Amino acid sequence: MSPPGIRQHGVRPGMVAVDPSAASFHAQLRRAGLAPQPAHNKVLSGIRILMALFSADKLRIHSSCKELLKEIDGYVWDPKATERGEDAPLKQNDHGVDALRYAVKTTQHIWRPQINIPLSQGDREDERAT
Repeated sequence: MSPPGIRQHGVRPGMVAVDPSAASFHAQLRRAGLAPQPAHNKVLSGIRILMALFSADKLRIHSSCKELLKEIDGYVWDPKATERGEDAPLKQNDHGVDALRYAVKTTQHIWRPQINIPLSQGDREDERAT
């Protein structure tokens, strides 16, 4: 079975970033003839990058992405983690946001040289680790 869009529109993505823990999805994509790449899935640095891009008006979400826009609007932080002085999102209704974060973080080696967005200390540490 082909992934959605391939047969209908001739779309064949150049890269598919997938959560490294999704082994069965990786296998399914390989059977479909795609080469999934392990996504850079560090949550906080990915969120910081998205926030920096949105703040600098370097990333926009099209109005046709209704479910993603709802998820972004409903993204919430865990109040118990906040009480402990930690930043941690609540993991609910966030599959689209996760996919966006994976795509942006995993491809930053392509787009980052084109725009001027400063890296935070945590992002610099992540860059050295990847």
